[in-house]
Amino acid sequence: MVGNAGNGGPLIGTDLQLDSFISLLQNRLVMHKLGIRTLDNLKDNVAIPKQTAGTKATWIGEGEPATKTSFKTTQVVMSPKTVGAFVDISRKMLIQHAGNPSIDNFIMDDLMGAIAREIDYTCLFGTGTENQPKGIYHTIKDTDSLLKAGTNGGQLSYQRLVDLETAIASANADKGISYLVNSKLRGFLKTKPKINGVNGFIWENQQANGDGFINGYYATVSNMIPNNLEKGTGKDLTACVAGDFSSLVLGSWDILEIQINPYLDDNGIRIKALQDCDIALRNEESFAMYADVTLPASK
Repeated sequence: MVGNAGNGGPLIGTDLQLDSFISLLQNRLVMHKLGIRTLDNLKDNVAIPKQTAGTKATWIGEGEPATKTSFKTTQVVMSPKTVGAFVDISRKMLIQHAGNPSIDNFIMDDLMGAIAREIDYTCLFGTGTENQPKGIYHTIKDTDSLLKAGTNGGQLSYQRLVDLETAIASANADKGISYLVNSKLRGFLKTKPKINGVNGFIWENQQANGDGFINGYYATVSNMIPNNLEKGTGKDLTACVAGDFSSLVLGSWDILEIQINPYLDDNGIRIKALQDCDIALRNEESFAMYADVTLPASK
């Protein structure tokens, strides 16, 4: 018997299938998929000119001078902010797996994935404080673009999802809208009728990759959208974002930097990945959001 030490059990080896390594299931990256703009390999700080007021035309009579008007401008500024991650590799792992490309690839993929997910999350919820760029929520939270589902949160209806479109369109910013929700909210929308008593659910035409359509617009899913938001007495709330994501600019300074410290207390090495980037909205009116969405309790 293989499991019996007296019957040859210790003679059975283990074939470690590193090429079939099972990676951790992680939140889906969606910002690039939604069409954000990127500025790569930047060196200096960035200032993007932005018009804030335009000239105005008026009707005039014969011989009368036209009314003088002027346009106004400002700047959308960006400067590098650093996001990083590191992993420590023990001396024994170095000895036993030195030069193994599967181990090397796994470590690099994990570091790059951690940074990419943090940047994606920051595009949505970056605070603009503590060395973070400012994301969509904290840019629009004190404006009419942050809609309210209820005093302590509320469920989404088809009308409320259309209201997101209306908020964006009212500012002439509806050049291309997409919706972003998490998997729990998608599950609710797949069973929520558009109009009570009428066939048809809010989440429509689901694709093989799980994407679909809301209110005639493309909709996608990432659990980057949390389920632990709070408002008033409401807890475990989630968010729904709609917007023209091409209005979000992600600037990157140089390429992803890898640093290796070979002197980690004489017991291994530390591999650190660093990326300098910043986030800006060309027009904050291009986005609208609920951040107080309740979900039905699980049965």
